[in-house]
Amino acid sequence: MRFVGIDVGAETKGFHVAVAEQDRVVRLFRTQHPQEIVARLGLPEVIAIDAPSRALIKGPETRQAERELHRAGYRIQWTRRQPPAPPWMVNGERLWAALRAAFSEATIIETFPTAAWNRLSLSTLEVPIAIWADVDRPTRADSLDAIVAADVARRWSMGQATQYGQDDELALIWV
Repeated sequence: MRFVGIDVGAETKGFHVAVAEQDRVVRLFRTQHPQEIVARLGLPEVIAIDAPSRALIKGPETRQAERELHRAGYRIQWTRRQPPAPPWMVNGERLWAALRAAFSEATIIETFPTAAWNRLSLSTLEVPIAIWADVDRPTRADSLDAIVAADVARRWSMGQATQYGQDDELALIWV
């Protein structure tokens, strides 16, 4: 099975992607283009994205999932009701649209790697040290978040991920 984790930045920073097959990370890459991600993924089973599916919400002032994570002690970058939306969320929305169009059979979930870091003791995902050879130093932390997101995708497939926001207007956030 192929699991993908994606850390989302604004347009200039782009996307950091981790691809895992079974229990091992096999590829890390960075791109500014959602279509490049589509072209490089093959056939993923589960994709976990560190961004909401929409850059703005319509309902209450805040999302239920984000409120729950905030109550659990995490610093949240709130999804807003009023424009302007943060540029990285706009970029995330573009990514969600491209992935949904390309991978109708895949499960795509939202994740929050900051909270998922606290569950790394549950992980058996292997990350070979050699995979870091081509990762640029300024964005290594973003690649780490992509790996954590891929681990969430993998644990989600095994029923081991934790959900936040049962009635959230966008979707659950998984950690």
